[in-house]
Amino acid sequence: MSDVPWIGIEHEFVVRDADGTQIDFRDVIDALDLGRRWLDPADVHARRLPSGAVVTCDDREAEIALPPVAMGAGFVAECVTRAAVERDSLAARLAPLTMDGASTHVSVSGTSDDRCRLLVSRCAPALMLVADRRDSPGVLVRPRPGRTEVGVEYAAGSTLAALVALTAGLGLAAIDDLRALPATGLPVEDTYARFGWFVRGREVLAAGDHPALAASWSLARRVLVERGASEDDLVAADRMVAGALPRPCRSPIDEPVIGVDVGPSAFGRVLEPRRRRGFDVAPVMATWHLHVLVAARGRRRAFVAVRDRALATFVDDLDGGVLDDRIRRHLRRPRVRRRVLTDPEQVDGVDVFDHLGPRRGLLVRERPPVV
Repeated sequence: MSDVPWIGIEHEFVVRDADGTQIDFRDVIDALDLGRRWLDPADVHARRLPSGAVVTCDDREAEIALPPVAMGAGFVAECVTRAAVERDSLAARLAPLTMDGASTHVSVSGTSDDRCRLLVSRCAPALMLVADRRDSPGVLVRPRPGRTEVGVEYAAGSTLAALVALTAGLGLAAIDDLRALPATGLPVEDTYARFGWFVRGREVLAAGDHPALAASWSLARRVLVERGASEDDLVAADRMVAGALPRPCRSPIDEPVIGVDVGPSAFGRVLEPRRRRGFDVAPVMATWHLHVLVAARGRRRAFVAVRDRALATFVDDLDGGVLDDRIRRHLRRPRVRRRVLTDPEQVDGVDVFDHLGPRRGLLVRERPPVV
């Protein structure tokens, strides 16, 4: 990835049988013939798809995590289209079992405790009103490694488009601008299972409106325009804030959004084994933050590590032969230096190592929950 901000989406689904009884997705995922397994040392269920998406289990529920989308003109339609494509693909594989949307988590690159506390204390009503139903519990905001995560009700179509635009704009707004938004007075609670903060939304959702919605969208919209978003990226949120598009707490909708052509992202393309001039290369670890590939020439092995922000350029350079000489030179050297990859902080962009330490040591560390 480059320094351009990115947006990530995760959707969770309840899987049911013909009688409406919930099925534990952990019991059926193995039979679905999904993508590559065992590449994420933190998640034994994760299947990485050729598209770059991940299908996994969140306890009993199915989870689809989309590849991060770089922010720019058309990013909202790309997010919504990728979400619909992956949802429909998994639903087709599950039939005759069915999927009901359970929750949506939208992430924006960049994080801090101050930013997350301001989002949840100043913007929670706005985030609820664009996505939550009347009976939804509220909104969750968490500082995650390298990103800010907002969790609300399951959203699709125009609802998801409005949510993505609002969350992206607020997540990229300056701390001072967020602080200038009026406080809502709603109680902010610590979350205990995972580190973060939660605001309950019953009163806001029952009313169906709150002054924070217009103020929050005004700030988010300005930030998006400054960052190069197109008018198409703004239209769903514009209509929802103006009342031209029903809010889910008043009238649940899944109004279609015009799709765009999306192909595999770099997170999917990197999964393909390759034969280059003088060596073969294939992935041995894939997480959102770090990818590791093994390059082999006869009995000689080397490990190419790539940080997320460099992944798109890396895949293009690998396929274009730009990296061939560098990797071949490393494979020709004896392993006297014994460069061992043991920590993700050893990697700045792209680097080559002689040995790979335990893969769990390469995971970014999450904040522990409040006890």
